[in-house]
Amino acid sequence: MRFYPVIIMELLLFIGGQASGKSTFYHQRFRDTHLRINLDMLRTRHREAILLKAQFVRETAIGGGQY
Repeated sequence: MRFYPVIIMELLLFIGGQASGKSTFYHQRFRDTHLRINLDMLRTRHREAILLKAQFVRETAIGGGQY
């Protein structure tokens, strides 16, 4: 019988107008435990998809995830 590690992923979605404090809130509370992705940094949806896939593969390979 094989046992596989449980991978728990978490998504935090911040929605708000410009200059409403989304980035500040993220930096104050989640910078050390979560990956931040936004289209301003990535510029295209294609780059966003590549980053998400790479992160998922990395978490799967190391058996990581948030607990």
